Amino acid sequence: MDTAQTIMHQNRVPCSRLAVQAWMIHTQASLTEMKLKVELEPGTIETILLCTLRYCRGLRKLAVLPPCPKFHNIQDINWHSLRRCRPLATLQKLRLSMVAFSEEDNEAAAAAAGGGVGGGGGGGGGGDRGHVVNATGLCGLLNLFPQLCELQLMFFKGLKWIHVESSCLRKLSVKSMRLSPAEPHPEHIHVDASQLQQLLLSDVGNFSLAKGTTPERIEAWQSQQVRFSESWARRLSHLTVSQDSQMGEEWKDEELIALFSSNRHTLVTLVLDVGVCQRQRQFDGSSADLTEGTSPTSSSSVFASLRQGFRQLRVLQIKRCSLGTRIQTEFKPEFIAGLGAPKFEAPNLKELWLSLELTDATSSFVNMFIRTCPKLRRLTVVLDSGQKKDAEAYQKNYDKMLELISKHRLEWELFDRLDFF
Repeated sequence: MDTAQTIMHQNRVPCSRLAVQAWMIHTQASLTEMKLKVELEPGTIETILLCTLRYCRGLRKLAVLPPCPKFHNIQDINWHSLRRCRPLATLQKLRLSMVAFSEEDNEAAAAAAGGGVGGGGGGGGGGDRGHVVNATGLCGLLNLFPQLCELQLMFFKGLKWIHVESSCLRKLSVKSMRLSPAEPHPEHIHVDASQLQQLLLSDVGNFSLAKGTTPERIEAWQSQQVRFSESWARRLSHLTVSQDSQMGEEWKDEELIALFSSNRHTLVTLVLDVGVCQRQRQFDGSSADLTEGTSPTSSSSVFASLRQGFRQLRVLQIKRCSLGTRIQTEFKPEFIAGLGAPKFEAPNLKELWLSLELTDATSSFVNMFIRTCPKLRRLTVVLDSGQKKDAEAYQKNYDKMLELISKHRLEWELFDRLDFF
């Protein structure tokens, strides 16, 4: 009878490489699932992969996740010895952490993407695609385990360019999470996987999707260069873009408008933590972007595009103050007075998070969501007093906001940004 086996280790003594090898050989006939969350001797991860390929031919799930990551605990892998093994088609789920790659892996990724890996844009196609024979890195892993449905890679070093090509992969998670400030993060990942449903990235500069790669969920945390792409709009239901607050590129109004318009009928969850291009006043009193190529009148269109609504949306989180404030600035004086007050068409919205500057218009702006979203149950508002803080005006607007949300039957939280962070 098949058995699923798991090793757990509570003490800090590294697990012996030879012991793991002997155990895997002993259980090879029945082993279908293996999970290691232990301190490991150097060379153990490579041994585990070798034993998997040579002996444990019935293994379906493998997780090697050493705890308490430290920079010096990352293990080098001899990919050349691994690729001499016969590929294993039974493995469906692989989770790895604390592994190192070499410069050769970056060269393989660049060749595989046919030049598309280094391109700009957050989701464009990869250009002419080449196939890397006996590739290392993630291409090598997918060649060794060609039927993988789920791949998770965490706490690694050495990969600058990442190319992923698979006809079976459904979930891909790449979490760089640098172990030291000096350790560079991956600059770009190019994904060519026609069955992909979920793409989860953390501390990866940018990504692109090949034509035919249409995930339902995209999460990009601590990114730097991720920008909207039309390739996201095919069947996307869950989107999270969280940019590095110090190094992330700002979005233009046109990109926000395109995002709202392209995914209006499919999005269930939308989380945006991105900066927006600053605007300056012109001589006629109107505002214009400081960056080139943006329409001077596009600011008003961002709010207009957003409030057209999302029929399927259940969670909306605007987590960057500059973005929330940009949308709020479209609220006109007549809206504040209650004349022709706009609606936010999201009949299924249940959770709302807004980060924005507290102004005279804020309570009316927030009330638009409360008033027009009948299923709203949870509200979080993070307020910023702005650079020119008027204590009396701030307190007046804060009290007005507090009175508004406290009288509704909602789970709510109201924060001052300085207290929140």
